[in-house]
Amino acid sequence: MQPPPPKPQGLQGPRTADTSSDLGAILKNLAAPFINSLASVAMSSLAPPSTSSSDRLSSPPPTIQDELAACLKCFGSTRSLSQDTIDNPMDALEEVAYTPDIMGEVTAQQLQDITSFAEGHAIALRKFAREWCGKIDAKRACRS
Repeated sequence: MQPPPPKPQGLQGPRTADTSSDLGAILKNLAAPFINSLASVAMSSLAPPSTSSSDRLSSPPPTIQDELAACLKCFGSTRSLSQDTIDNPMDALEEVAYTPDIMGEVTAQQLQDITSFAEGHAIALRKFAREWCGKIDAKRACRS
């Protein structure tokens, strides 16, 4: 009688436990975050749209007369510019009747010439004025 053939062994030695249940547990643990994420997205898409609290608590749009000052004040705060840095260009912009809606349409060079801003600030102001006007127009449309 011959001895029984040797049992296959893995790199770690003979297997004594059922590895299929271990593999199932590993796959379950790997898939859980993905499944939870999908469930969260699915549930949020089923929820009725709600009015954003920022829409309800949003400040009213500035009056037409105050638009330039409000725009420059916001621009100054986003760029960390001092009030003095904003006041002088405001006078110059008022003198040539440049309002925020116009500042978004003129060249950065024109803004630089009028405001004496550095080139980067003039380009940023032009871009900022466009975006700012869009937000103000949206506020006015919601309130009318």
